[in-house]
Amino acid sequence: MRTVILSSVLLLVFSASIRAAEFRGITMGLVSTSWNTQLPPAVAQQAGFFKEEGLEVRAVTIAAGGPIMMALLSSGEAQVVIAGAVAILRGIASGAPAVIVGGQLDKPDYALIGAKGLKTLADLKGKVVGSTGAGSFSEFAVTESLRRKGLSGIATTP
Repeated sequence: MRTVILSSVLLLVFSASIRAAEFRGITMGLVSTSWNTQLPPAVAQQAGFFKEEGLEVRAVTIAAGGPIMMALLSSGEAQVVIAGAVAILRGIASGAPAVIVGGQLDKPDYALIGAKGLKTLADLKGKVVGSTGAGSFSEFAVTESLRRKGLSGIATTP
C-alpha cells in the first residue's frame, strides 16, 4: 500500500512538472530564413512589442514552403504563420480554419539564380528550375515569372 501511495505521489509530482514545462505561448511558423520572413518578428521581439501585449511568442523556422506552414496552422502546432499567400489562400479555399491578417510586402522579393554557363532566360529551355516546395509561393513566383517571359514549358521542382 505504501508503495502505491508513494508511486501515486511521484506520478502527480512528475506530471505537474511536465505541465509546468510545457510552452503555453504562441508558436509562430516562419517559412524561410530570408530577411523578409525573419526580420518582422525579430524586431517585434527585440522591441518588446509582444511582451507589451502580454504575448510569449516562439518562432520556429521550417524552410519547407507554404503548404507545410498551412499544415502547421491547421493542426494547431502553430497559431500564426508567416508564409506566401498562395498556400494560405488554397487552404482557406479548401475550408482550412485560417484568416489572413495582413501582408508586409507589396511586391514579391525573389531572385532567379542560375548555374554557371547560363547567361539569359532562354538558356533555361530544357532545364529544370528548383523552388522551395510544391504549391509554395516560390513555385508560383518562378512559374509565373517564366510564363510572362514566354518560358511556360519549364518544369519546376521542390
